Amino acid sequence: VISRQAPTAFHELASSAADADPAAVRSVRLQWLRVQEDFTRAEAEALQPRADAMRERARRGDGGGLALEEMSLRLRQLSMRLASLKEEKRLVKRGLL
Repeated sequence: VISRQAPTAFHELASSAADADPAAVRSVRLQWLRVQEDFTRAEAEALQPRADAMRERARRGDGGGLALEEMSLRLRQLSMRLASLKEEKRLVKRGLL
């Protein structure tokens, strides 16, 4: 389980590192992006089994279509967020951000 305070702590560290050398700033930014990526991935992994169960329920005609639609939307958002974080990490590693 990841602490809810971890993102705040990393964000504060990243902000305070602004006066440091570029390598240190890049390192802190990468850590911050990895924490965000872990949170996003954890949410997606937690939501996927619920969406699968809801999909099966809807397939049987037991309702749940709206909930399934909302879960599917959230999973797509998380997938796009993971792709965005991956690209941002790539840019930070190359020194472009």
